[in-house]
This record gives sequence, structure tokens and C-alpha cells, in this order.
Amino acid sequence: MLRQVVPSNTRRRASALARLGAVLAITVLAWAVSTPPASAHAALDSITPVDGSVLQEPPAQIELVFNEELLAASVKVAVTDGSGDTVIRDRSEVSSATVSVSWNPDLPADTYTIAYRVVSGDGHPITGQSTFTLDIPLATAMPSMTFGDAMPLTPAPSAPSPITTSSVASGPPTAGAPVAATSDEPVSLTDWRLIGAIALGTAGGIGIVIWQRRRKAQ
Repeated sequence: MLRQVVPSNTRRRASALARLGAVLAITVLAWAVSTPPASAHAALDSITPVDGSVLQEPPAQIELVFNEELLAASVKVAVTDGSGDTVIRDRSEVSSATVSVSWNPDLPADTYTIAYRVVSGDGHPITGQSTFTLDIPLATAMPSMTFGDAMPLTPAPSAPSPITTSSVASGPPTAGAPVAATSDEPVSLTDWRLIGAIALGTAGGIGIVIWQRRRKAQ
């Protein structure tokens, strides 16, 4: 059986081509991994307040964070209220890929829309909007009374009326009726005259009886 002999030059040439192909494959793979796709542009990573959120107190600021550095001169952020009126404009501060907008604490409870337009370092413009609701609860305070306020007056109970002669004559007082208190008043002059007349009449009667008995005895 005959065995075909391969020249050494041919073997060396094939080995060199294999090594070259391996190097090229590794280079292409490394380039593909390290180079981002041409269609990838800057995008919004997060926004505060969160889209659709409801806040019980005003936010300290609005913050937008992107995934790429921004051109500071191109950043535009505006805030409108529920009526569509612009309440915040041109308050943006840009730091690399972050945009901060200070909030006006005097703004009332309402639904607000944040509209933004920025341009990334590759010249790609990014626009969008987000909404949130500011629902500040009203403080319920007790009404305070000032010095000049009128105070409701409760009528004082009326004093019980004394029992008159006619009420005594008509009968005893009913239950619950006020009874006048008795007082120790001195006997009037008229009462003394009545007592003296009774005493004189009694003495006169006794005298007449004694006189009649003496007369019969004679």
C-alpha cells in the first residue's frame, strides 16, 4: 500500500493560514463587543417625580437622568399646570447626564406636566413628557375666638315670687311651687290695740259677774 507524502512546505503554509484566521476571528469579535450599535442613542433613564405619581407635599426639585452626557446649551424643560399654563421655565441645571429643575413651593395642588427636549453628545435630540399630581391635604384648624367675639349668654333663673294672701286663701301650694320663708317680724301697733281691747273686755266681764254676785248676796 502506497502512502502519500505531503511536503513540509505545504504543512507549514496551512498552519500559518490557520493561525492567521484565528487571529482575525478574535479581532473581529473584540471589535464587535466593544463597539456599540450605530442605532443606539441617548435615552431617559429616570425622572423624579415618577410619571403618574401622586405627591402629598411639594417636591424639592425635578430631576431627569439620561444614559449619555448632554449638551448643556440644548436642554429645555418646562412645567405646565392642569390648565396648560406654563408655571416653570428656564430653571434647568445640567451636570453631565443629569438635569435638575428647582420647584416653586408656592404652586398649589394640581396636575403638572413636565415637557423636556435635550440633545446628547452624538447630536441626537430627545423629547418627551411626564405628569404627576400634587395633592396637598388642607389643614383643618379649629376656629379661634377673638376678644371682640360675642359670647352666648344663658338667662339667669328668675327668683321665686312670694306667696300672696290670695294664694294662701285658695289652698295649699302645689308640689314644686316655691314657698316663701317665714320671718320673725315684731307685732305691729294695731295688734297691740286688739290685744288691749280683748283684755279690757275680759276684765269688764269679770267685774260685772262679781258685782252681780255681791248684789244677790245682800
